[in-house]
Amino acid sequence: MDELVQAQLSAITEVLRAANTLGIEVWLRGGWAMDFYLGQVTRNHEDVDWFVWQDDLPVISGLLVSRVWLISRTTHATSSVTLFGMRSSLALHHWLEAIAVR
Repeated sequence: MDELVQAQLSAITEVLRAANTLGIEVWLRGGWAMDFYLGQVTRNHEDVDWFVWQDDLPVISGLLVSRVWLISRTTHATSSVTLFGMRSSLALHHWLEAIAVR
């Protein structure tokens, strides 16, 4: 398994641990979500994409930053946050509660 794949799998584990620590829900999305569904890595991935509830976005971002991740950018009035660390990048996108009922 190549170095980037290992780093991204470690990053996925880190996000899941952070979410578990905080008691919040996160959903893997994009190419990595499809690979987990298929049970194999099908291609190289540029980043790891997640959905998180809108109110939880700053909470999980803050915890990840405290664990040495760096915020690269926020977009659309903080509707998403891109973080870098562990030789990979994470894109956290909020899920509006107005369009999705918990």
